[in-house]
Amino acid sequence: MIKNKLKQIAIKNFKKICNVILLILVVSSNLSCNDCDDDPITSNKINSANAIIVNANNGSWRISYYWNDNQDKTALFDGYLFKFMPNNIINTNNTINTFDGNWSVIDNNVNSNSLSDIIFKISFNNPSSFKELTNDWIFIEKTTSVLKFKKIGNNKENTNYLTLSKI
Repeated sequence: MIKNKLKQIAIKNFKKICNVILLILVVSSNLSCNDCDDDPITSNKINSANAIIVNANNGSWRISYYWNDNQDKTALFDGYLFKFMPNNIINTNNTINTFDGNWSVIDNNVNSNSLSDIIFKISFNNPSSFKELTNDWIFIEKTTSVLKFKKIGNNKENTNYLTLSKI
């Protein structure tokens, strides 16, 4: 009888110890993952610079809208395809001309998921119509097939707009 009683106590204590160990494992695994999404490079932030770079590198783009100096200048870029290369080179061509420029993406606040914190830099040396695109563009909308930007002019009266559409 005493032997059975000791056996029951041992089984109860074993179950309690197992429950405590399980609880410790669950709590420690949750605590170690609390900061998992803070790293902007490995996080799944929809509006991270990396997500935008991957999207831009994927395929060819065209300028579907360009407003500059209070004028619609979209027609200047009719027929041109833009490829954003992984080496930060923009390759632009139509059936006759090819121009290269530079591009980069800068996230001014990696702790935010706001598009307005991300700058899309474009730079061309020639021709003059492409030089107009040289700017630090602020995102206003992003999907996998459309990138929309704005740039507020120095006098704060002119706002330029650029829309790239994936082909």
